[in-house]
Amino acid sequence: MAPSSDSSTSKRSAGELRRRRWADARKKGRAVQAELSSLMSSPVMVDCIDCVRDDAARLQESIGQASCVWITGGNTFFLWHHMQRSGAAALIEQRVNDGGLFVGQSAGAIVAGESIATAYWKGWDDPQAAPEAVWNSESLGTTHNSHVSGASKSCAAANVQRKQTMGELLENASYLSM
Repeated sequence: MAPSSDSSTSKRSAGELRRRRWADARKKGRAVQAELSSLMSSPVMVDCIDCVRDDAARLQESIGQASCVWITGGNTFFLWHHMQRSGAAALIEQRVNDGGLFVGQSAGAIVAGESIATAYWKGWDDPQAAPEAVWNSESLGTTHNSHVSGASKSCAAANVQRKQTMGELLENASYLSM
């Protein structure tokens, strides 16, 4: 759940805005779970985690068991900072290397690429959303086993070659919301 707008335009505190975004993310997670379960004709588990609040054991449990990790959008800088700070970035990288699927949406797609520099030219994200961070162009670099915006055909072919059904991939998905 990354800050995506200037909280000075709202009468709510930054904490209240964050709580509202987290509630919205959990609601979306339940909707995704219901829709996927319906499509798969079997239960699909979606576990919403938050790199800002969840401890290392919680992140390890959820990410380590996930067939698919789906990271939503928000402020790329906030997202990447807290993924690194919490250890989620390393856990996700290991999970993908072990055969898990990564799906990125907006900022989630950017952190999966070769560099988060894309967030600079996008112009929507404020690097000051995580003022304590030192920025470089690091990222997960997981595009070899990911579905991200603009993913290449070779990436899609690599996932097809894994010969796993969508149900297997999404059986225990983790929905990572920043």
